[in-house]
Formats: sequence, structure tokens, C-alpha cells
Amino acid sequence: MDRYRPKSNVIFDDINLSHYNAFAFGCNLFDRPERDVDIISVPGRQGDLVLDNGRYKNIIREYQVQVTGIKNIETLIQELTKKVGYFRLEDDYDSEVYFEARLAEPPEIRRFVGEAASVTIKFDRKPQRYLKSGDNTPISDYTYIGSWETANTIAGTVKMVINNPYGFETYPLIIIPGGQPKYAWRAWLQIKDTDYASASSAAFNDSNAVAFYIAKNLDVSSYKTEVDSEKRSFVSIGSNVPSDNVVIIYNFPTLKPGVNYFYLTVANMRNVSLDIDFTKIKAPIIYPRWWTI
Repeated sequence: MDRYRPKSNVIFDDINLSHYNAFAFGCNLFDRPERDVDIISVPGRQGDLVLDNGRYKNIIREYQVQVTGIKNIETLIQELTKKVGYFRLEDDYDSEVYFEARLAEPPEIRRFVGEAASVTIKFDRKPQRYLKSGDNTPISDYTYIGSWETANTIAGTVKMVINNPYGFETYPLIIIPGGQPKYAWRAWLQIKDTDYASASSAAFNDSNAVAFYIAKNLDVSSYKTEVDSEKRSFVSIGSNVPSDNVVIIYNFPTLKPGVNYFYLTVANMRNVSLDIDFTKIKAPIIYPRWWTI
């Protein structure tokens, strides 16, 4: 946050305060979530034991909002109370981040003067402060590390090195593009702790695969497969998705603090005599979803 804004816009899912002739004039923007710990007092021992549960608790994000116009007040409160569950929350107080939040309780009108009302709106938000850069700026840099063959497989591999500098494990959105090298038939995406310099060393391993992706005719397909670790979901999107397309998730990928190594291997499992140009592999596009507290 570069400066305090006395009048701030707030957007909750598709509800934008500015559309209701409203703005926030107060927020508990400096509050931070509490670590979830269990405190145990042991007789005869000085001090308490602190057992860390490995998580942060949700926290309230509270806004003081001025709304002008009786109809605006009524409609804004009505639309907010319709929302059930977590939605994206962002504001001008901290414009570089957003939150996942739900309405904590019905909005409360604190003061009414003429056509304007002061309304308190409280959101119960997850502890993460998601950096918008982690959603808007994808990681796509990669290195082609070669091809390899076995008796029934010919394959090539690209490597991505991703550094997570924020100290928290994140759950990225990963897009695996179609349009892979001609005759490519299968693709594996996996993350490993070790940096492999050659494609054969980074050969696919089903038990370690984060996205085991089988598709016919990857080279002519214009669709993509999205693997969303936050939602624990995947979907193939676009034209020419084969009816027998299969995606198997062994482990949803995470970006651990420090250096992470992603390897995408595309292969043909049926005819090793084919001449496949693996230098044309299209690497995954990764939205890291960085966050801080």
C-alpha cells in the first residue's frame, strides 16, 4: 500500500460499490490473521506449551461505507446478502492484493442522514493476501533439455525453474497447451525436488506426476487443459477435444518456498520410428498465485 485512501472502492465478486453511489471511508487494513495454536498448561512447568497447528485463522475485513440514495442502500444490502460462500474481494486500500472472503453477517446501518447512510460491512476472509501479480503475470520461461528413447517410447522434455520467494506454499493454476509437436500423443507434467539436466533423467514417473495427461493428436488440437490446484479441479477447454481425452491427477501441484522444478514430457508410445521435433514442445503456462500474510 503506497498511501491511505480516505475514499476507497470495494469490489466483492460482481458487486462494485461505485455502482451504488457508495465508497468506503474506513477499513481495518492493518489487521493480520492469528496463527492457529493450542496452548497447554502443564502443572509444575514454567510457561505454557505452544502447539502449532500449521495454519492461520480467518480474519474479519471490516469496511465503513457511505451510500447515497435510498434505492442504492436497499439494493446494495440485498445483493450482498444474496452471496453465499467465498468470493474474490478487493479494494483501493491495498490495491496490489485481493482476498477470498464471504459476508460475515448482514450489513448494519449505523447512521442515516437525509439520503445517505453509514453502513458497516464485515467480511470473513481467508488469511491469505493474494498478490494480483500472481494471477495476472504468468510464468512461461523454460529450457528444452532433450529427447530420449526406449524400446516402445520416444519422448522429449522441457524444464521450468520457478522460485517462490514468499515463504508460503501456493496452489497454482497450470495451463497445458495443445498444438504440441506432430505425432505427440501423451504428455506428463510433474514437479521434482531435484534439478535434472537431461531429459532421460527427468523421465516421467506416474507416482510423481502432478498431471498425467493423455490426448489423441496433440499436434492438431487447439484445446488446452487447465489444472487448478486451489480448486482441486481440471478441465479441457477449446475445440477438437477428443471424446476419449483422459486427464489423471496423481498429485495436485504446489509451489513450495524456494526453488521448484517442473518438467513437461511429451511422448509417442506406439511408433518410435516417427520423426518428432521435440524442440517445438509448448511449455506449460503457470499462474503461481503468490500470497503473503
